[in-house]
Amino acid sequence: EEGAFLDLKSYYDKSDLVKKWIPEKNFDYTKTKEGKYYFIPMSQAKTPQGRYVLARYDLIEKYNNSVFPTTVEEWADFARKIKKEIPESVPLSSWSPGSQIFVYNMQFWSWFGVDPNYTHTRIVNGVVTPDVYLPEYKEALIFNKKLYDEGLITPTFATNKDFAQFQADITNNNTIMWTDGADQINGYASYYQSKGMKIVFAPQLKQYPSVVSNPEKYVPAAFNAYASNGLDVGHKVHINAKTKYPDQAWKVIEGFCQDELYEAIFWGKEGSEYVVKDGKRFLVPIKYNDPSRTWSLYLAMIMGFSAGLEAKDAQMAIVLNNQELCDQMVASRAGLHDIAQSIGTSVAFWSYASDKEMSKYEEAGAFVTSLTSKFIMGKIDMAGFDKGIEEFRKNYQFIFDDRTKALQENKNVFLERGGISANW
Repeated sequence: EEGAFLDLKSYYDKSDLVKKWIPEKNFDYTKTKEGKYYFIPMSQAKTPQGRYVLARYDLIEKYNNSVFPTTVEEWADFARKIKKEIPESVPLSSWSPGSQIFVYNMQFWSWFGVDPNYTHTRIVNGVVTPDVYLPEYKEALIFNKKLYDEGLITPTFATNKDFAQFQADITNNNTIMWTDGADQINGYASYYQSKGMKIVFAPQLKQYPSVVSNPEKYVPAAFNAYASNGLDVGHKVHINAKTKYPDQAWKVIEGFCQDELYEAIFWGKEGSEYVVKDGKRFLVPIKYNDPSRTWSLYLAMIMGFSAGLEAKDAQMAIVLNNQELCDQMVASRAGLHDIAQSIGTSVAFWSYASDKEMSKYEEAGAFVTSLTSKFIMGKIDMAGFDKGIEEFRKNYQFIFDDRTKALQENKNVFLERGGISANW
């Protein structure tokens, strides 16, 4: 709004290439309150949807008779079993970028229907309510503190800014599970297979904690899914307002939407990265997996980093060299996608946020993170947590009042965009 980027609406209206990936109903989702369109978002049209628990199936095979836990307590008991069998293990590791915690270790929060990061909300009887106000949040706090006290959660859960350490715990320290998007399983399965590990999405729980009301709503497999709006507003392409060559810059954006580029990124060249036999494409692993090709994915900034699934599945079948495991992985991903589609997308308030909210949002999120971390580490008790929540209400309740107002005034817009929860 201060003039950093060009309004791209006039270019978009004339571009069938960009519209192929970002349909008009999705592009309209990027419109600001002032009616401007400053970016082209990443498409999610070809991305499997949902976010859930990725599990070390090799550990479940070895230590749990190949049977997945079916409740929160059973998963905790499995973590305890791993810790007992291999005391140096870190059953529940984490990576904490910025002021977030448990980003890839969300399962013992999301199974309670809450999120400890930033100011995640739930719509309750038409009122936008931050998770930290809910009884489920307190129960999740108590449960995670118990896991922490037992040494099952990495002691650096709140301070580990190094993704490599989190990955090392998975590889070397028997981390049993973590959470990520459905589109990420191919990469995990291929990478960890070379280390003797099997990665699949865990089945849904058969029973949730008794404190959780309406788990079918609030414990979705599709955590923050983009299933209905078909785009990712977190990854986007702008044109600098100071450019002397706006038309040429737009041509570059159109280049990111070319079918030829899609083929080059996700399949490569016929006769090199793949060959065709009987009308079917077969990858040439030594060529397709050449590290010099890793540059290509970065050019999928409009098509979506997770597009090209057919090629990725073909690659995975070769890498895993285990058709049964490959089929199990694909089925677990497909099941997650189906649930995500049925739930729809999160109701996103970002385009309705006031300047005051935007200036305080990160601060409010950091407050939640700090309060949560202190409780889990035993630096405050529940009375101290409640006192912190009262301070939070005093300083940041306006954020949720503004969001409730936006929900009431724009409910039809949210519903049209797939935000089913706007009616909750």
